[in-house]
Amino acid sequence: MLVAEVVEVVEGNLTHDELIGALPADHARLVVHELAFATAEGTRRHEHLLVLWMPAVAGPQEEAYTAGYTALKEYLPDVRVHLTARRTDQLEYRRLLALAG
Repeated sequence: MLVAEVVEVVEGNLTHDELIGALPADHARLVVHELAFATAEGTRRHEHLLVLWMPAVAGPQEEAYTAGYTALKEYLPDVRVHLTARRTDQLEYRRLLALAG
């Protein structure tokens, strides 16, 4: 038996803190996030991040979301930063800045 889950697509203009607050504690999500920051030289930059949000209690969703994450990495070749997070501290702003380089 094949069970399909409806994918919810939400587009918004969330700050980093709002994004973290919007992630459900018990469901997986795929997130494409535009991280805005300034370089050490003061240049404004924007870097897209692909995040697989997979909290420990997401359980049976993991396989489907992992497959979607893999497909999105191929579909979005301009997104250089890919990460899987199980806890919100793994999405800490300074950590994401270090990944975005």
